[in-house]
Parts: sequence; structure tokens; C-alpha cells
Amino acid sequence: MPKHYTGREEEASGLAEHLRAHGSLVLLGEGGMGKSSLAADVASRLVLGGEAPGGVKWVDLREAFSGADVETRFFAARWLTAEYVTLDTFICTFQKEDDNAPYVSWRYRGPQQGPRGPQQAGPGGSSPSPPPPPLAALWVVDNAEDALGEAEAAEALRELVGEILAYDPATRLLLTSRTSLQLPSPSPLLTERPVGAISPAAAAQLVQAGAKDVGEAEARRVAEVCQCVPLVLCLVAEALAAGRIKAQDLPKLLVATPSPSSSTVPNSNDASAPRVRLVLAALQLGYQQAFAQLSVFPSSFDEEAAAAVLHLRISAARGLLADLSQYSVVTCEERQRYSLHPLVREQAALLGTELCAASRPQVAAEGHFIAHMLRKLRGWADMYASPKDPQSALQAAREHEADVGKMMELLATGGSSLGASESIQLAVASDVTKCLTDDRVPALLDALEWLQQQRPAWEALLERLTSKGREEEAAGLAEHLRARGSLVLLAGGGVGKSCLAADVGWRLVRSGEVPGGALWVDLREAFSSADVEARFCATLGLSVEEGNGPCILAAVLVLAAGAQQAGPGGSSSSPPPLAALVVVDNAEDALGEAEAAAAMKGLVGKVLAYAPYARLLLTSRTSLHLPSPSPLLTERPVGATSPAAAAQLVQAGAGDVGEAKARSVAEACQCVPLVLCLVAEALVAGRMTVQDLPKLLAATPSPSSATVPNSDDASGTRVRLVLAGLKRQHQQAAALLSVFPYVLV
Repeated sequence: MPKHYTGREEEASGLAEHLRAHGSLVLLGEGGMGKSSLAADVASRLVLGGEAPGGVKWVDLREAFSGADVETRFFAARWLTAEYVTLDTFICTFQKEDDNAPYVSWRYRGPQQGPRGPQQAGPGGSSPSPPPPPLAALWVVDNAEDALGEAEAAEALRELVGEILAYDPATRLLLTSRTSLQLPSPSPLLTERPVGAISPAAAAQLVQAGAKDVGEAEARRVAEVCQCVPLVLCLVAEALAAGRIKAQDLPKLLVATPSPSSSTVPNSNDASAPRVRLVLAALQLGYQQAFAQLSVFPSSFDEEAAAAVLHLRISAARGLLADLSQYSVVTCEERQRYSLHPLVREQAALLGTELCAASRPQVAAEGHFIAHMLRKLRGWADMYASPKDPQSALQAAREHEADVGKMMELLATGGSSLGASESIQLAVASDVTKCLTDDRVPALLDALEWLQQQRPAWEALLERLTSKGREEEAAGLAEHLRARGSLVLLAGGGVGKSCLAADVGWRLVRSGEVPGGALWVDLREAFSSADVEARFCATLGLSVEEGNGPCILAAVLVLAAGAQQAGPGGSSSSPPPLAALVVVDNAEDALGEAEAAAAMKGLVGKVLAYAPYARLLLTSRTSLHLPSPSPLLTERPVGATSPAAAAQLVQAGAGDVGEAKARSVAEACQCVPLVLCLVAEALVAGRMTVQDLPKLLAATPSPSSATVPNSDDASGTRVRLVLAGLKRQHQQAAALLSVFPYVLV
């Protein structure tokens, strides 16, 4: 509950008594009225009074926009996994956790079984107005309006609520919502109760608690102007204390805003919204940008997640969160987690969109949020694959179900972040592909019953972001891996080797042709043999102490489905069937240092000799030059995309560029994907014009798909030209960030 929660004592007591004696409740009210705080107060009264022996579970439905979202939030609250996906098989049953504490266990039953409940065989509460059985457990369902705003999610929620009311009336529901539940068959065991503003006296006390220097008379005036709405009162009190707003200014500033009514619950724009927005707009621009970025979170978040989205050090993010918490913009919850009130979140997002149209902080925040969640997914997948504590990985993932759902929504819809910055696009595409070409992530999602729901979104993203103009090439490379053996993709920088390797790997994974799994090893700045071994170990799940050639080879043998074969294989030019895939990206850094090159070549040679059923797919700017060339490893040059595909890429990044202009840009950029993406962004931002490109790029050499330079890529001059078009401070920032050898968090 908020630190200044007050004015609801009698109301909370009456609601608790209703739950004891009459059944479940829906608290209806506009945003900012304090429904969630009131529900928390009621729940704590029942728990502390020993009147909920089965305990209390809290289900937050913020951004639960589908039936699957609603189901998963309920399951996550009880740490159960859905065995079926249809709601018609859903019931609640009582079980015993110990001798004294019954608790509600959410389960599925087979479709052929009849209904069953904890009290009786048939549905309960069917008589005209029967008293419900004694209260046994409480489920608080918060922010139900998001689910009720989408047809599929609303149907799922109503069906769940109906099942609980019919089959388990001893379990009370306490829902909070801005909109009515509107059950198809109203139940006498569920009552909707409006929640309005607090009393003027309590509102004045709340103002004085937040702004100590405000006198009693002035506090009453502030309460009257703010219509006694708790959230607005807290925000205004903090603004008064900080001197951002003066009490005498409030009436004229808020005179045009409508008065909220406790008897009506609007479906969209809350009457308190203009007041909340006004107070947020009084904050410094830096704070406005920060809470606009934080509005990407669908539910609570921790300091690490905030730092990732804000692109700050954790210590800096911690300080910023402390300031925003002091201003009542964010709420600090247990275990150093934070959240934005739904109404604050909505207004923060709108304010950020209007004030920051040029810098688009929310766009970058979405990209950083996706990247952060993909890294978390891979971390949980590693935990789940470890025999030590796989259940902890499932629990951690379920705790972040809302975040994963938000990430999938952004990936599926191609949110603004995926259309704004090609650098974010490429980073996200790479991370998504690494997730899908590493079989540990799908295994985790499958255990969580999320795989089938989320796979289409990932496929759609990869369809947009990878292999633009390379469909035939990717299909040919996949066929080579199936029939002829391993590959090295050779090309200069910017040609799209990594994206092409990702597409090839995903094609094989999607078609089920790698039963032993697929892994991704990134050798960026792996300049020693220890670096090379450590990168392979991290991907294969080995400890650093095991990081030597024989152990890594053994792990690859286990990875491959045909590992039972003994002795060298692949003595002929016809390899055994493909069983596993290891993608080794950015091999040129290791090949540039003698020690690292020897380690990598030794590993590659052993895999080719002893595990030819585990295919290697390497990307590099330089040739591998194995001491003993193998017929099972082919080097394949990768060139620029086709002119037609290049023109499409330009138009995808700069939508207002016509087809003819897009072709001229593609020709000037020599159809190199990275250069095309950078130039398209520069065209959108107005840093370049189409007419300038031919003369600016005339002096740069033309890249060739047949030659692979060892040092200066032919695209380097073009990339540098586009970077030079950025503002000076952005150039300086890019130069500073270039110190990072690997993924920047």
C-alpha cells in the first residue's frame, strides 16, 4: 500500500465483512481512486485476522490482452502449469498442504469427467440467495480492465470467474477494475461495489502528509481542487513540497478538467487523467523522459531491468528511481521492485510521445526492453538446462510472464522500436535467432506451455528482419549443410553474414532437421586460446576448468544425435546425416591472433574428423586455412544483396522514399545491407538527401563477393561517411562505446 494510504478504514472493514458473509466482490472505480490499495488493505485484514486459512493470492492482469495471458497469470500465481489449453476443463479443488491449512489448488480435469467442487458434487450457489460457505481462501485479481477491454481475454476471465463462483464459492474473489465485469449469467455471490474519492478530511490529511509545510486550510483547498482523488492528491502534494506547483495556482490550472464521479466508471479516459498529466508535466524534462521510458514495463520491475531500459548504470538507475518514488511517480514494492500506477503509466507514455517526438526515448526503450528480456530468457534457459535447479528457472520465468508477454507483443506487432532503428532491429533479430537456434530456450518455453503461443511471433520477426533478398541463398546453404557438410561464410563486414547464418540455422531448426540441437558461439574479440575455449564452454554448458579441446569435442559429440559412433568419421566426401548444428560467428577475430587461431582450427578439425554429423557454420572475414583441408568443410563467399532486395530494404527503413529513388540509393550503396540500413536511417532523419549520395559515395571502392579483404572492408568508407553525418555528441558517444568488445548491456 502507498505510504500515505488513508481514509478507507470503514470502507475496508465493510468490504472484509462482505467477503466473509456474502461472497465475492468487484471494486469498480476510475484510475487513481485507490482500488488496488483498498484491495490490499482488505486482504491484509483477512490474513492478519486468521480468516483466510488457504491464504491470499494476487493476480495482476495489467496488459493481459489474450485468453492465454489471463490463464498464465492465474497459473503463475499458484506456480502451476496448464495441462490443457481449453477453459472448459478448468476447475478448482481443495487439497491439504498440511494438517491445518487448506489451500486452493488450480487444476484441470479431463473433458469426460463431471463437475466437482470442494463442498458438493454439483455447482454451488444455485438457490435464490443462499449464504456462501465459510471463507477459505482469497484471490485478489487486480487491474481487470485490461483483460475486459479485449474480447478473447474478457471471455477467458469471465469464464474463470464463473467457474470459481459455481464450483468453489468458499474461495472468494476480490477484483479491481475500471469497467464492469458483465458476467453472461450474473451470480448472487458476486457484487460490484463502486469506489469513489475519499472524504475531504482524509484528503486534507493526505495533502499534509506529503507536503508538511501546507497548512490545514490550504490543504482543504488543495483537496477540493483535486476532487479528493488519492493518486492526484499524492502527486500534487509532492509537487507542492518540491515547489513545482503552488497551491494558489491549482484552481486555475485544473478548472477545465471534469469532475470525477464515483457512480460512473468510464471505459477509457478517466476524469483524473488530466490532473495526473498536469502534475507529471511539471517535472523536469529528464524525469519526463525517464518515466516515459519506464512506461514500457507492463508490471513491476527491478533496478536491473530499469537500468537496461534507461541505458544507465544500476547505481544511476537506483538514484533516478529514488527520485521518481519520492515524487510518487513510481511505487517501491517489496524486494526492491518498482511499479507505475496504471493511470500514471498511461499518461507518462502519452506525455513522452508528445514531448519527445524527435528523440523518441520510448522507441529506444522498447528495443532495450526486448534485448533485456531476450537475455533473461537465455539465462533462464541455461538454468533450466542445468541439472542443479531447473525449477528455479521455471519460477523466475513465471514471475516475469507479463514482461515476456509484452516482449512477444512488441515482436509480433513490430512495435515502434522495430521500425525506428536498424541497429536495434539487427540486435533484436540476432538475439531472437540465437534464442531459437539454441534448443535450450524452446525447451524452457515448452516446459512453461508458452512455446506454441510465442513461436509465430518469433517467426514473423525473423521473416521481417533476416535474409532480405537472400531466400534462395539461405535455402541453398541449408541444403549444403544437409547433404555435403560444414560451411564457412566469407565476406567483408556489413554484407550480412551473421543474419544469413541465423536464417540458415533457423530453417534447419524449424524443419526439425537438427535432433541434437543447435548452438551459437560468438567469437568477437576472442584473441587467445583461453577466450576461444571459454566462448565454446559458455555455449556448451561446460565449466571453465573443463575448457580444453577434448572436453569441448566430447560435449559436441554428446550434442549430436549420432554420438554413439566411435572413431573418426567423414573420411569420404559424403558426410553422415545432419544431427546437430554449431554456428560460430565472427571467427575473424580469433583467426587474426596465432594462439587463438590455432585453438579454433584444432577444435574445427577435431569436430570434422570425429563428429561430422555435427555441422559447423562459421562466419568470417578471413579464410580459415586449416592445416589439413577437409572435404567436409567448404568456404562460400557472401556478396551483396540483389538490387531489387536492396531497394526494398531502403524503402523499409525510409518509407517516404519512392521506388526509383530507392534503386538509386541501392546502387550508390552497392547493395551492402549494413550501409543500406544506415543510409535509410540517415534519409529518414534528414541528415542526408538522395541527391547527395552518388557524389558522396563516388570515391568509395566497390565491394566484391569474390574477394574477402583481411583488414579494411570495402564498406568501411560508406559506414564512416554515414556516422560522420551524426551530431558531434553522438559521434563522441559512438567512439566511447566502441571500447566494448562484446554485447553492451
